[in-house]
Amino acid sequence: MFTPFTRPEWQMTFDAATDSVTVETLDGEPVETLAPARAAFKGMLRNTDWDAPHLGYFLGYACWNCFTSPFLFAYPGVQAREVDPWHEAGQTWRRLKVRFPPDIATHSPNAVFYYDAFGMQRRMDYVAEVNSSFLVGHYTGHHKSFGGLVMPTRRRMFRRNPDSSVNLNFPSITVDVHDVELVRSDEQVRP
Repeated sequence: MFTPFTRPEWQMTFDAATDSVTVETLDGEPVETLAPARAAFKGMLRNTDWDAPHLGYFLGYACWNCFTSPFLFAYPGVQAREVDPWHEAGQTWRRLKVRFPPDIATHSPNAVFYYDAFGMQRRMDYVAEVNSSFLVGHYTGHHKSFGGLVMPTRRRMFRRNPDSSVNLNFPSITVDVHDVELVRSDEQVRP
């Protein structure tokens, strides 16, 4: 759930199991629902304006994937295998090619994850299918520990070339995570 979402009085819930997004008031009154959400992107062009539910779907599945990887690789139907290492910026990164089953909402069924010598994720490559299928090189860094779980807090997405090279001068999307609260499934999130 994202609170607030696009307006101070709105919140958004992404539900991967039902392929839906609901935008509602903070009191729980529905504003708009998008279902099936993934199919609602069909026919949209790169410059098509997104409404709140379309943005909610993209943010919902993207954040869920970012915060659950690499644990997500252990889900039923996910296939992962190591491929040739990658050399960049004087470093050698190990790469893991991952194929996601159709029931996992993600950018695309195929992605490549890059890990440095310390096992920290440094990059992921994928195709952003809901956004006109452009190639993405998604860099991660500034890893921090939250409740013993280490995750990158800086994310920069760039357009990627077919040869996997990336022009690092112009990020398409930037995300900085400032705090993470881990909640067990049997606990309630604090307001």
